Amino acid sequence: MAEMSEQLKMRERHDDEIIEENYYRLIGFVVDVIMEILRKVIISKIGHGGFQKFLNSQKHKMYHWWINNTQCCQCYGSIKLLGETELSRAQIACLFEIPVGDRAKPGHHKMKNGKTIQYCVCKFYAKVDVTTKELDLALACTILINCLSTKCNPLELKCIRTIKNLRNQISHVTCTQSLTSDEFNRVWEKLEYSILYLAKGVNENLHVEAQKSILSLKNRDLELKYCLKVHNILRIWEKRDTLLTEVILI
Repeated sequence: MAEMSEQLKMRERHDDEIIEENYYRLIGFVVDVIMEILRKVIISKIGHGGFQKFLNSQKHKMYHWWINNTQCCQCYGSIKLLGETELSRAQIACLFEIPVGDRAKPGHHKMKNGKTIQYCVCKFYAKVDVTTKELDLALACTILINCLSTKCNPLELKCIRTIKNLRNQISHVTCTQSLTSDEFNRVWEKLEYSILYLAKGVNENLHVEAQKSILSLKNRDLELKYCLKVHNILRIWEKRDTLLTEVILI
């Protein structure tokens, strides 16, 4: 009986180790593999001009992903704002210089009854040294869905939304840092299909690169240093993104 009890305890410890490993391997998939591919997908769809120029061309739209209940000096005519935000201030600050103090052009910042009714965005522009390395997954997916949707086919958009939603679900289990094998396999398969489809849409070389990265991550031993690295990156993303929507848990 004592020997059987010890065997059960060893099995339970082994199962716990697998569950924890699933969690960190999945985070590594999102943080390392998927983000690297998404950055290259964005660059391929932007085309000529570079990331900074692209951001500046989209600054009005992106400004209102953050401030979406008050018009700005570039809102011409009667524009309807939804009063909902896509991104947090911290996320916008990763990409743009946010004006501080009295930097508005004359007549561009308007007040009524002590309340701002129009902001000036003339000094709101992309950072000089900004690159896609500044993107977290929520930012990358939001840009693809809202700025580059015309350059994505319907299945690509579906894959991007799948990745974004699964990332949100993963964030909901960070407190337990565990995923059962069934949960892990189901989420992994959806993420793998989605990112491979997006990579193939760029070119075959990126598709092969993504396949190799996924296989390498599947087979690698997860060192403590690596686990801490990917977990810390995910936590930084979560602190930036205060707008994680409520989703059904995995």
